[in-house]
Amino acid sequence: MFGLGFFEIAVVLIVALLVLGPEKLPKIARQLGRGLRELRRVAGEFQSALNTEVEDLDRAKQFKDELAKDLAKVMPRSTPPGAVPAPDPAAAEPAPPEAAAQPTTPPEDEPQP
Repeated sequence: MFGLGFFEIAVVLIVALLVLGPEKLPKIARQLGRGLRELRRVAGEFQSALNTEVEDLDRAKQFKDELAKDLAKVMPRSTPPGAVPAPDPAAAEPAPPEAAAQPTTPPEDEPQP
């Protein structure tokens, strides 16, 4: 208990008896016992609430993992996560041939209207 041996505890009790007196010592010991009991009860409730939250988080993570597996079965990925998909060459329209044949700037020989 707190690294104290029998001799140290006996010295503390004798000093408490001398300082507080025989009338007040039982009352203070009772109050100290009640305080420790209340502290243990609150610590137990906190630990129980913390364990419940950890279990809820574990269940949520397990549900998320199962959902991701099911989704991967239904919709397989063609690209790795975070990668930009390559454009589909079949979807791109080729430029019309007359647009490629026309110069973008007029030649310098011809006068501009």
